[in-house]
Amino acid sequence: MPNVRWRLADYLERHGLTAYALGKEIGITRMNTVYRLARRGSEPVRVDLETLGLVISSLRKLTGEDVQLTDILEYDPSGTPEAQAAPPPLPEHPSDPLEPVLEQLRALNLSQSQLAALLRQLQAP
Repeated sequence: MPNVRWRLADYLERHGLTAYALGKEIGITRMNTVYRLARRGSEPVRVDLETLGLVISSLRKLTGEDVQLTDILEYDPSGTPEAQAAPPPLPEHPSDPLEPVLEQLRALNLSQSQLAALLRQLQAP
């Protein structure tokens, strides 16, 4: 089954923008919607067209570019969700015992806030 993926987080990062700046430009007071749209790996699967239109028009104002749907959404006809992609294989004898773990974390492409939350969970008793 074909799959559509959000690329908003990548777009914001490439342009040095934050979800907060986007939310302010849209003019909303509750930022949860924008934060969900811009969070890698946990983007919503449904969003109404009005919200999508507001995101695109606000990105156009913030960047001065002609932002299109394909800048923030990606169509995958193979239907292979990124989240289900297999992590890279572990080396048999790593020189640094943490290197395989670091490689798997890099492959997850977590945002700084997601990585910080993961570290807090690992440090919890």
